[in-house]
Amino acid sequence: MFCPRCGAPNPEDAAYCGNCGVALVSPAPAPITLPAAAGSSDDRSPLMASVLNALFGLGYVYLGYRKVLGLPAPLFVALMVVVYFLAGILTDGLLCVILSVVFAIDGHQKASGLKGYVSAETGPGEARDTQIH
Repeated sequence: MFCPRCGAPNPEDAAYCGNCGVALVSPAPAPITLPAAAGSSDDRSPLMASVLNALFGLGYVYLGYRKVLGLPAPLFVALMVVVYFLAGILTDGLLCVILSVVFAIDGHQKASGLKGYVSAETGPGEARDTQIH
């Protein structure tokens, strides 16, 4: 090994240059930590998923699911708006409260890495098993 300062030859296991005394072995650089990729479930808040899921199932979109109950996620959310409206009229809001609680719990579980109650699928190549068995 050669000294980077003076160019003098040194043994391979030498820590310092025998000619000028400069350190030959630099300390290991600090590991570089990269932020989590956007859209990964690791950076998704279970509380936010719960709140959004209580609002027409928007938490599924927040968590990056492509399909919910076999429907594309945006279509599922639009359908839930209609269901909430009709259920609010027909059941004086009772069914809306029940659906909100179930979806909120499901969103929290999915954001926490659990399966949850509702069948939801991610895109191809994403490893997240959330099917009800």
